[in-house]
Amino acid sequence: MLRYKILKCESNLKDKNQKTYSMVEIGTELGKFTGIAYLHEGDDFSNFLGCSIAESKAYRKYLKRKIANTKERIIELKNLMKMLDCCKRHNRKSFESRRIWRRFCELREELDTYISLYDSCSAATETNLAKRDKVIRDLKTSASTRRKK
Repeated sequence: MLRYKILKCESNLKDKNQKTYSMVEIGTELGKFTGIAYLHEGDDFSNFLGCSIAESKAYRKYLKRKIANTKERIIELKNLMKMLDCCKRHNRKSFESRRIWRRFCELREELDTYISLYDSCSAATETNLAKRDKVIRDLKTSASTRRKK
């Protein structure tokens, strides 16, 4: 997991259309990223859930930037390797060439890791929301059956 620090966490905020939302801002080596989670109609608001979803959104924005930066670095290394291959005196077995190739492979592995982190973060958020919806339905059902008795 990549490191970040929560800089700001606010909930029960209202926008200009009077919609309730939570906002989380995280700080990383790439800068600040903000996630906002809106309350859906008919949903009971949970400060913790709203902030955790907003944090997840900010983290996914950060991962998107990491993925884009890593892709850019991979392209740069590919171009460098192509340029070196055009030189007559270039030796693919030299220390420098092998180091460039090794770094290229490391970046591809990093990219795969960031993509899988992004996918798992998205899936975890959806799973948590589905679980929460089921728990709320079960609680409402059990509360209504208690009232009937």
